[in-house]
Amino acid sequence: MDSTEIQTEIWNQRITVSINLSNQVESKMCLPYIALLPRVSYLVLLKKELLSHFFHSIREDKLKEYSKQMWLEWKGRAIRWDYPTGLLHDLYGGSTVWSLRLHVEVVVSEYSRTTHWPT
Repeated sequence: MDSTEIQTEIWNQRITVSINLSNQVESKMCLPYIALLPRVSYLVLLKKELLSHFFHSIREDKLKEYSKQMWLEWKGRAIRWDYPTGLLHDLYGGSTVWSLRLHVEVVVSEYSRTTHWPT
């Protein structure tokens, strides 16, 4: 394999992500959101899909509130949305299916500015 083929292989790789809703949120739909994401993508691009998957039947004002406070966690660690998905998976995941938890309440941490989704 030459370097161009290796670069193409890495560029085309995908990561299986399973996102569950945190226990603090009441939602009628509790099935996880499962996606096959490109390594070169960003988790922030899932914002609208996650809102529609978990909160498709809630009031508009509550949806806006959740949208401003969303953040992801992996084994107790807040996950940054401004790093590529592949990098985050290499740092934190490493398994075949990367399991994350979606929170919609305010977080207080050293990463609070970078873990919340941009509005």
